[in-house]
Parts: sequence; structure tokens; C-alpha cells
Amino acid sequence: MIAVTFPEVEERLVTDQHELEDLYQALADIDEEILRAVRRRSQLSRQISDVPHPHVSFPHRDRFGALGSDGHVLGRLLHRLAHPHS
Repeated sequence: MIAVTFPEVEERLVTDQHELEDLYQALADIDEEILRAVRRRSQLSRQISDVPHPHVSFPHRDRFGALGSDGHVLGRLLHRLAHPHS
């Protein structure tokens, strides 16, 4: 089975230590953005779940489908982070 690379990018060799450090810093910056977004998403998800909505369906199952099967895992993980006891 071939792993999905998302998004597809051209790979090239890193040429020096400075470039490598820049790449690690860029990853750290993105990780911080992701953490902020996950916290905010969890807050919104908990707010939504507090509202009674007996006949309303929220489409969320395939939100991360572009990532393949890992996208479905990501969706379930985000739900568990927001609702750890459900």
C-alpha cells in the first residue's frame, strides 16, 4: 500500500545546516498554529454539543477525506479531544 503524501510536493535535498534549522523552525511554527486551531475547534465543538439539536445533522465524517484513511482517523481524534468522555 502506498502512503498518501498530502499535499504532494517536490522533494529536494537540504543543502546546509542553516536551511535545516529554518525548516525545523517552520515546522515548530506550524505545530503551534495547529495546537491553537485544535484548541479553538474543541471549544466550538463543545459549544455545539451543548445546544439541543434533535433533528439536525452535522456533516463532519468526511471533512478530512482528502487525507485518505488517515483523514478519518484525524476526524475521530479531533472528536475525542473535544469530547473525551463520549
